[in-house]
Amino acid sequence: MKAEGIYEIFNALDDDSLSFVYNGTFSPGMTEKIIDLNDSSIETNPLKNNINRRISFIIAECFQNLIIHGNAFAGRPKQGVRNAVFSLRRVGEVYVISSINLVAKSAIEKLKSKLDYVNNLSHDELKKIQLEVLSDGILTDKGGASLGLIEMALKSGNKLEYHFEPFNTRYHHFYLQVLVHAPVVDADFVLTEEFNIINKVSYHLLKSNILLLLKSDFATHSIVPVISMVEENISHIFERGKRKKVFHILVELLQNIAKYSLQRKEHKEGILAITRKGKQLGVLTGNYVSPNAAEKLRLHIEKINSLSKPELNEWCKVILQHGPINPGGGAGIGLIDIARENNRKLDFELLQIEKDVYFFLLSIDV
Repeated sequence: MKAEGIYEIFNALDDDSLSFVYNGTFSPGMTEKIIDLNDSSIETNPLKNNINRRISFIIAECFQNLIIHGNAFAGRPKQGVRNAVFSLRRVGEVYVISSINLVAKSAIEKLKSKLDYVNNLSHDELKKIQLEVLSDGILTDKGGASLGLIEMALKSGNKLEYHFEPFNTRYHHFYLQVLVHAPVVDADFVLTEEFNIINKVSYHLLKSNILLLLKSDFATHSIVPVISMVEENISHIFERGKRKKVFHILVELLQNIAKYSLQRKEHKEGILAITRKGKQLGVLTGNYVSPNAAEKLRLHIEKINSLSKPELNEWCKVILQHGPINPGGGAGIGLIDIARENNRKLDFELLQIEKDVYFFLLSIDV
């Protein structure tokens, strides 16, 4: 993906304090990691804890559906074929959980009937059917809808938004969106324009080589769940040495965002994208910087790219002996270390967004 494309996504999700879109391997272990990612972005208080429990349930239900349906494609064996996308967003006090997966064209009418049935029921009617299914002890469709859909509607307190998009003559992409928020929040705006935005972003990922995309305040939110997700996606592909290199680059770049990103709207936000093409992995990051920081970064990276590996090794020794070269800011030894260990030039761009604001994009292939 081109750097400008990452910025376009970042800008489209400007109102989000958290945006996570995943297009990698779907397995039971990933569910817990995504729940951990969400937990790290929510402040601890009784109201948020209640919402968090509801979000965790819906994440698990959506992801379980993708584990079942997202890894199989047109009769091929389940081998992580990327034909499904999961996303989690926080827009103000509204949490948006979305999924996309392929469904057979012949199954659309039945699925649509189930969704419309659930959406036309009141909370009390949903609760009654849920209790009937649970008391029967048989987890089958009841009254025309599955228990999973009924419980998602109950936990969210909102209608289940959905859409079908043709993929080919046999399959359609099925888009599902579930909202969770406090009762006092008016989330009508999310049901229209926001649904379109995340659909566009997610559909773009379906057609690209992006495994994972995260927009967040990396200064406050934990990066451990992200690293765990990347590890699960590459553990069976790369040898141990290459995996260590990926994690080193990932941690260094996210720490740079947390330390040096220009604060806007009381946050130090940035964006991370992990791409995979064959046995090559790409790490892309982007964040706002001041004009002064932009110039320092440009000079610093251009110097790094002009040096050979032995020259970079010597430069590192000097820094270790005499201290950082950029005491007032900048990436310091981190980018030098990445360049010499990866033995590749650093690919970067600086986009001027406003008079006093630049967007710094850095791309590293491993």
